[in-house]
Amino acid sequence: MFSIARSIAIATLALTGAGAADFGPLMEVAKATWPEKKHLGVIADYSRSAEAVQELAMEAGEGMSITVVDCRDSLQINRAEKILLAKVKPDILVLLPDDPQIHDGTFQTTVTVGHASLYGVPTIATKPIAIRQGAVFAIGPETGMELLLTTRMKGTVDVILPNRVTFGPKVSSLRRPATIRVLPQ
Repeated sequence: MFSIARSIAIATLALTGAGAADFGPLMEVAKATWPEKKHLGVIADYSRSAEAVQELAMEAGEGMSITVVDCRDSLQINRAEKILLAKVKPDILVLLPDDPQIHDGTFQTTVTVGHASLYGVPTIATKPIAIRQGAVFAIGPETGMELLLTTRMKGTVDVILPNRVTFGPKVSSLRRPATIRVLPQ
């Protein structure tokens, strides 16, 4: 199954003006990979990452839902992770690129991604370093819009990525956003 994923070399982007947190390509690949998965999970300091969550909701679109476990400091990360994985049970964990608590490149994020995989929850991201942390795939401005794939699968996550990835014109302003639910700790 994963050999199909390895056959994808580069995804090209037909969008212009990609922003720092461009979730469009990420969500297109996620929807093509797991069309049945409709619930995204995020651990974030919502007061500082609300704009990124809104951007994610616009790109995810109507029919999807996002649950954010609000995590204001590093002492709350373990509790937030337990709430998200054991109680909320999202289909996919999304790493926000610039959240002050859970972001690509930190040890705690690596631990969280590892725990998510044990629950069968794949992680996706927009930065290349997320692949080394255990994310299934990453695509975004910092990957040069190249689809980066993990070389090893953790836990019980089963992935079949699409054979072809193309990106059309950005029409997120014409769509309705995903619903967002924020859980305090």
